[in-house]
Amino acid sequence: MTTTTTPQAIGALQETATGLFDYYQGHKSDLESRVATAEQQFADWRQHRDRLGQEGDGALYPGMLQGEVFNTGGNGATPGGSLDFASPENAGTNSNVYLHIRTPLNVNTHSEMFHFYLFGQLYGAGKRVNEEFQGYCYHATNSLIRVSKTGVNSPQVYVDSGSFVCLRVLLASTYHATLRLDSMQVGNGRAFQHGDFTPIFSTASIL
Repeated sequence: MTTTTTPQAIGALQETATGLFDYYQGHKSDLESRVATAEQQFADWRQHRDRLGQEGDGALYPGMLQGEVFNTGGNGATPGGSLDFASPENAGTNSNVYLHIRTPLNVNTHSEMFHFYLFGQLYGAGKRVNEEFQGYCYHATNSLIRVSKTGVNSPQVYVDSGSFVCLRVLLASTYHATLRLDSMQVGNGRAFQHGDFTPIFSTASIL
């Protein structure tokens, strides 16, 4: 059976497309606002869904960063990974690579306590990841105070060149390294959300 597209049908389609475009243009701001609201509502829903414990001090928010690093460029391989580690930097090696986790806390603007846990497995090195970081991002002195860090992969907390608080560990191997960052709400600190953190793989010890 042969279907013939008539000029009238084409004209009707063009008219419909023009009408949809005009509608979008006339309601663009409202539509974009609704999308932004929906995205925030989803983020809030995920935050409450994942929270362990009652809302407020002591609540644990797991999976602020989560995924597997396949490699960071060792043996000429293309860096890759999954979830939040899907696009790791090319460090040119899989051995003794620093993972820097940039937080949204900035010593020039924020005065907030923080407490983080980093867990995982370094398959390529046959090692576990079990680190804990805490401290106070203190705007009054533009510095970190009351810092404590413990773990098995040289954990550190420092302020980077952009004045952001960074967590750091030295990974003996990034070959199939599975990692998860959790956050506990403490003191005057905020309830962090998934997407607040930026992972950066580098052989440099400071960003």
